[in-house]
Amino acid sequence: MKHSTDKFIELMRHRYGPEEKVGRGNILNFGGQVTFAIGNSKLHAKGHFFFSIQSDLIEAKRTKQPMPALGVYAALICDDEQTVLILPQRLVSEAMRDSPTDRFNLHLRDQQYFLRTTGHPLLDVTEYLNRYPEPIAKTEAIEQTKDAVATPEQQESEIQDHTRIQWMLIGFGRAAGYSVWVPQSDRNKEFDSGKFSEVTIGDLPNFGFDQSTNQIISNIDVLWLEGNVIHKAFEIESTTSIYSGLLRMSDLVLSQPNINIDLHIVAPNRRRDLVRKNILRPTFAKLRPKCSYITFEEIMTKYAMFKDILRKQQAQIRDLLESEKF
Repeated sequence: MKHSTDKFIELMRHRYGPEEKVGRGNILNFGGQVTFAIGNSKLHAKGHFFFSIQSDLIEAKRTKQPMPALGVYAALICDDEQTVLILPQRLVSEAMRDSPTDRFNLHLRDQQYFLRTTGHPLLDVTEYLNRYPEPIAKTEAIEQTKDAVATPEQQESEIQDHTRIQWMLIGFGRAAGYSVWVPQSDRNKEFDSGKFSEVTIGDLPNFGFDQSTNQIISNIDVLWLEGNVIHKAFEIESTTSIYSGLLRMSDLVLSQPNINIDLHIVAPNRRRDLVRKNILRPTFAKLRPKCSYITFEEIMTKYAMFKDILRKQQAQIRDLLESEKF
């Protein structure tokens, strides 16, 4: 009889395409579409599953492979291949932050799954049960993979672009009178002789959301806030797949259907067609009315204007950026 991990790999091979090992431990890419760091645990006493997570996943290390179109996940097999928690890499990395060990457990209680890591409160991850990203058509997968392939020099340039755009969005938000949040992991960044930590807030206010929603929000690239109200949220997609950025925004909308935030995907103009193709997918039907697209070029052009205006007056400057909805 096949082991449940082997059965899971067989199912993923059928769903996404042939597998390829892309990291230490059991980290496999399927069909160039998605990467899973696979863990497996039997049910132990008092409803516990025990796992360890590969450091390559926690640290989000780049491999020789391009970023997969559908993103990177921990696939935690709970007893059998039909019961798998599909946790996004960013959620796992945040949950394991400052943990002295790579081990954690899942607690099954009243048909709900709770993630427990050292030094962090329980996190309800039930919504990720068997939540596989939707496979994309073969031709589109090839197109997105080509878009993601880059030389080390290009990768470094794209990282710098991400930092530049993030810095400019911080500037726009402050000029509009908002306080600005970036993820804790980004607060040590610097750009144009400016420090992110000096112009952004160190802690998020209490929004009254559940812990899962708060975790999604805390990892969004840029937030503009007024008190405990989020006005705008920006995901910058220079080095990752468009699909993964939309998926994070979609997670937020699905967890809080009545949330009233202007959501924006920010990407170079050359990626406009990919943004359009992905956001028009049925998966993002609920996200689409709330989310718009802003180009890097729009931001950089308006930022040059913004700097000149800022030197001449102290008034608040709002509604400078033009966006597009599909």
